[in-house]
Amino acid sequence: MFNLGKAVEYKIKVPDVDYIAKTGYKNNIRQAFADFLGKDINAIPEEKPERSLVFKTSINKKIENLKPNVILIVMESFGNDLMKYNSKQFNVLGELKKHFDEDIVFHNFSSEGTITIDAIESTFLNTRRRPDSERLIQSKYAYKLYKQDQFAAVTPYKQSGYETLCLYGGNTSWRNLRTLALNLDFDKVLSCELINKNFPRGVWGVYDEYLFDLIFETLSQSDNNKFIYALTTTNHPPYTLPQDYRRLPLEIPKSLKDTILDISLAKQRFATYQYSNEMLGRFISKIKNSKYADNTIIAVTGDHSFNEACRMKNFFDAIRVPLYLYIPKSIRSKNINTNVFGSHLDIMPTLYNLSLSNSEYMSEGTDLLSKNVMNNVIHYENYIIDKSYAVNDDIFKNNVVYYTFDNEHDFVVSNKKDEHEKLLKRLLSTMAIADYLIKKRRN
Repeated sequence: MFNLGKAVEYKIKVPDVDYIAKTGYKNNIRQAFADFLGKDINAIPEEKPERSLVFKTSINKKIENLKPNVILIVMESFGNDLMKYNSKQFNVLGELKKHFDEDIVFHNFSSEGTITIDAIESTFLNTRRRPDSERLIQSKYAYKLYKQDQFAAVTPYKQSGYETLCLYGGNTSWRNLRTLALNLDFDKVLSCELINKNFPRGVWGVYDEYLFDLIFETLSQSDNNKFIYALTTTNHPPYTLPQDYRRLPLEIPKSLKDTILDISLAKQRFATYQYSNEMLGRFISKIKNSKYADNTIIAVTGDHSFNEACRMKNFFDAIRVPLYLYIPKSIRSKNINTNVFGSHLDIMPTLYNLSLSNSEYMSEGTDLLSKNVMNNVIHYENYIIDKSYAVNDDIFKNNVVYYTFDNEHDFVVSNKKDEHEKLLKRLLSTMAIADYLIKKRRN
């Protein structure tokens, strides 16, 4: 059975691990790039091997004329675990459901790790999460400038003339968020609770509806094209809701009730999850009914899932978060395959190719709307998963476990196969590359 494990408590000092050495690429980082890309080592530049990860979006006149705003919203604990139970009687999606029905949703999608800062690291830097590592945001590496060679996720937007903003429902001093974001090419880092101290709030920050109001107001503050990265806070324990929020029906179905570990916590969780989804749905409706409907792309994902209230039956129920995309009709392609696998580091490459014409970017991720995405994988902590196989490599214990999927998408321990070897090589090379890009790359 899949075991999520527990997140490393941030107060505990985690050693600064040399992942390049741990993964077998000591003094040979070019081989990691070669293994990841499936190329001969001679095709990897000697001076700046990271240049082999630079890609360019295609020339697209529609995008050049439109220059769409891009909004990426990372929702607190926005897991897939409750969505399959949604109904009129157990309404956890609220107004978000109609947008899920109308637009694009990837459900075979995962966070990179177990806590919010893992999501920030992978989406801010276009790299995979380094499991059991010192979190970048609270390490000395948070003070480096990551703007060269399109490495910082927002740099391609900055170079294309966009205004880049990071909005947080709480205080941006949390976990050094402001410092890291400013070193990653964000023009502004805005704290909702500091902008208006009268906003109603929970323990972690203002209620989500006020963050969504700020996103909309930010769009209208100037004529500049904008990239907005927003982090919500409401759907986090201890759970509280605005006094004026009118709850939708939440009659718990028997199939879900049988999985509940703590009924009191579960009821709070369901109500807050519903509130956040309802407010997100209202925000998307507001965009669609405004002048921004035809020139704004919206992407929404969860920072991680939440499994403390219910017992998850299988792997996907344990770690999945959705990726939702609203794309204006003028630039939306047909026949999008939403069954492909993906995780957080695939978000930004997808957005680049949707919104930027003839622009370079650097990433370990994949454009989920591209033709070559069928063999894409999920990265989650020290797991790598494709549609048939999975590998878990605890590099600190030198313990590798190989899996196949059963009919319910649960893991079954397996003997090593050729497919496992390919996944293992990709897992180790991405860890090494991420460590190199964050710590040792030559600027």
